[in-house]
Amino acid sequence: MQHINKAYHFQFNTKITEASHVRKIKTIHFFRDVSITLFANDELFLRYQLFTSKITINSNYALPNCYLIRQMGYVFDEIEIGVNRQSGLIKKVYNLKKIQERWAIIKAKLEIDNIGAIVEAMFLTITNVLHNEKELIAFLSDYKMFGLYFSSITDDRSLLEKPINQPKILSDFDNHTITELFLPKKDKPNAFGISEKIIEDNKVFFFDRYSGELEYENNQVYQAYLEVKKEKTHILYCVNRIEK
Repeated sequence: MQHINKAYHFQFNTKITEASHVRKIKTIHFFRDVSITLFANDELFLRYQLFTSKITINSNYALPNCYLIRQMGYVFDEIEIGVNRQSGLIKKVYNLKKIQERWAIIKAKLEIDNIGAIVEAMFLTITNVLHNEKELIAFLSDYKMFGLYFSSITDDRSLLEKPINQPKILSDFDNHTITELFLPKKDKPNAFGISEKIIEDNKVFFFDRYSGELEYENNQVYQAYLEVKKEKTHILYCVNRIEK
């Protein structure tokens, strides 16, 4: 079991590679240093605090609005969530109002030196995400946020020994929905392989590549990755625990 009020430190990173141009492959790499603390639990939910201390963005090309993207990311620097004990999925956000207030302050500061239709669209995206709890949960559950960590965590050990099927929306791929298969690995007693499940009526995979692994320690994700490829877009999502 995880220890109450003990912070575990992780690095979340997302690497996006676009090969749309023959002579120039574009790569952008997002890094987030995050501490995750289980601070309470009840019959239904495990309550976590997620604290993002650092956001880094690297790219092999001039990325427009890089500073703006990073500053907007800090809107979500402190989040309190409720994770269902059985499914391991995020089901509640306890401090939504505080996050909305934080966004109002950050947005007002950023609007002083950042203008234009693209900037306004970026601001509107965050505003819409924070419109209600359901929208925010969907955003936080995305693989580019915390979805790879909170995908199947449960304190029921028996559930970590069975195959898991669950629907997943891939926002980075036009919100396409697939069924994921989490299958216990025979060569690793505390690990799951992640793959795309073939739909019976279709008999084909949607993605060119959909492969990953979750490794547990004390019913907590220790490290995980998911590699997704569709045509010229290739994305690698990773989370790794950092010992401090």
